[in-house]
Amino acid sequence: MSLDEAAPGYGYIWEYRSNADPWDAEQVPKWTQFPSATSLAIENAKNQQSKEIFIENNYRIDLEKYVQQHTIDLHRQRPIRRRRQLLQHDLINNSSDSESIKSHRERMSYCLGAPQRCSTTRDMSYYGSSFVDDWLFLFSHGKLAITFDTIFPALFNGLITEGKNQETHILNDIEKSLRTAQQKTNGQPDEDRITELEVCCARLYTKESYVYCMTNNALRDDDRTKLVTLGPFCYLLFNYIARCLKQKPSIRHRLRQFLHSNKTDTIILYRGDRASENTIHEYRQAAGDKSQYFKWLPFISTSRKKEEADKFAQDVMYIIAIESQLSNEDRFAFMAPISEYINEDEYLLLPGLQFQVKKVEFNNTQGLYYVHIKIISSYISKLH
Repeated sequence: MSLDEAAPGYGYIWEYRSNADPWDAEQVPKWTQFPSATSLAIENAKNQQSKEIFIENNYRIDLEKYVQQHTIDLHRQRPIRRRRQLLQHDLINNSSDSESIKSHRERMSYCLGAPQRCSTTRDMSYYGSSFVDDWLFLFSHGKLAITFDTIFPALFNGLITEGKNQETHILNDIEKSLRTAQQKTNGQPDEDRITELEVCCARLYTKESYVYCMTNNALRDDDRTKLVTLGPFCYLLFNYIARCLKQKPSIRHRLRQFLHSNKTDTIILYRGDRASENTIHEYRQAAGDKSQYFKWLPFISTSRKKEEADKFAQDVMYIIAIESQLSNEDRFAFMAPISEYINEDEYLLLPGLQFQVKKVEFNNTQGLYYVHIKIISSYISKLH
């Protein structure tokens, strides 16, 4: 894809900053779209590699500096931008795609919501996800000990309850998957049975069903009415991520192929998303400030392929840096080994991972904000 091409299903519109003082960096930017005909004229000029275009008789559009200038009063200037716009939903809902492809696309396009501001001190007590931590404390009556026989019925009943309005074949598939994990491990040590249940939950997460969406909605909204029904699933998927790289050297080796041998090398992941101007403004204010922390509450699907994440970016592209160290590799899981999607390139991040914003820039060619973030390891992510 060339730099001047939008991702499939996208086009471009042009906007000008309409704040009373359009150059005030302390204000949340207010962007107003040019009239459709004007926006199209500017886009055509851009595609023809023109350096400028005159509009409405009184304004000059500088396509090199991305500035609108009054033709008489040259000091009257304001920023403009070229922004990506969703044209159609064919990318997400293509009837010819397999269920595994649809599920992959839906996970990659799920709206993460506004991040929470947080502190490393407070999060030490919540292991990154207060939803998961609180469920564990309540379910185990403060003992933090889980057995297969206690968690399996809670998991089973919770998922079936949440899916009561779903199609029968979806519920049957979930029930079959859970029963298979139960029967497969019958008579095995409890830890092995729970591990198999974690793998089962990870597989369910990658399938096209209500599970991943309801789970992330509950986490994103911190919906405590879902604590009983979805808490067991969140806990098991959380622990799948926390343990999988330690238990699967082959996966770790695959990741190492992308990296050098040093223990502090960095892996870069990408995530396209939607974000409000208020959120972007918060990022700008925090950029480069090591005392400012954020975190997303749901599970985060990411890719090592920038072009893959770009397909789902509506306002923002997150460029996520994670230091790969033996002591903290439990912050994400490579989902290919358990996914039904043959070309799976998904790296699933734990809910509640803290991050700092390193840099925010708007790319007028792509029509997106590029937000560079660094994942911070400040807590022990495994709950048991």
